[in-house]
Amino acid sequence: MKPNQKKYDTSQEIFYKVCETGWNLCNRYLSDFAEFKPLYTSAYISNAKQALKNAEELTSDVDTLHNIKEIRIEMAKAARQVQHNWQTLKRYITEAYTGELLEIKLRAAGSSFYKKASLDNWNSLQQLIHTTQNFMNAKFDTLTANQNMPHAFPSKFTDAADHFLQTGKAFFEAKLNRAGITSCKIEANNLVYDTLIRMMKDAQQIFRYQPEIKKNFIFSNLVSVYENKNTSRGNVAASHKTPVQQANIISAIDLKAEDELTDMKNVA
Repeated sequence: MKPNQKKYDTSQEIFYKVCETGWNLCNRYLSDFAEFKPLYTSAYISNAKQALKNAEELTSDVDTLHNIKEIRIEMAKAARQVQHNWQTLKRYITEAYTGELLEIKLRAAGSSFYKKASLDNWNSLQQLIHTTQNFMNAKFDTLTANQNMPHAFPSKFTDAADHFLQTGKAFFEAKLNRAGITSCKIEANNLVYDTLIRMMKDAQQIFRYQPEIKKNFIFSNLVSVYENKNTSRGNVAASHKTPVQQANIISAIDLKAEDELTDMKNVA
């Protein structure tokens, strides 16, 4: 398995529901589990459910992604402003220089970076900013002569450039942060999954000769209940087609099993 790869084949939302249902079922048959292994106690189940809750409460990758998208939008707006300011500078350069000299000065001001920068190539935009600022500093007197470029324009350009650079830094830091959050979230979820599966494997042995109970401790079966994929009794939904409460789902998936277990005990 690749690093940061989840072990469960379902959505995160359903995964948490399945885990909680699994531990609630374990608690329902606690006496059977405790007889099989002293490990199984109310405290053990409580700890497992707390680990599940802790994993669920970790910052969601979805929330982080929304934050990244918001920063990305702001960075794009900042980039548009830098590009607009460069086009304004281009008019000042066009007024200050003519003929073959004009093209040379435009390239010196960063025109070779502008096309890629306008296509959201952030490295090119950074190069454009650096080149343009150097050009304005070097040619300030020529550009401002004859009331052409306002004296305050270089500061205006720098302010917009700084905003882009700061937003860009926040964007790439958020992406790195997302990678860390995603890794922690998946690691926590996988630990919860491993603990659940160990319990379910024990259940397979405990209820080896009680198939109606045993099948309720199969991860994929519980997933099917919540994904409404099964077409039999386990496909539980309210009349308005919204999911019913988890307690009702648990009752539906193991009610028959519990009845059969009672019958077996009565016969014994």
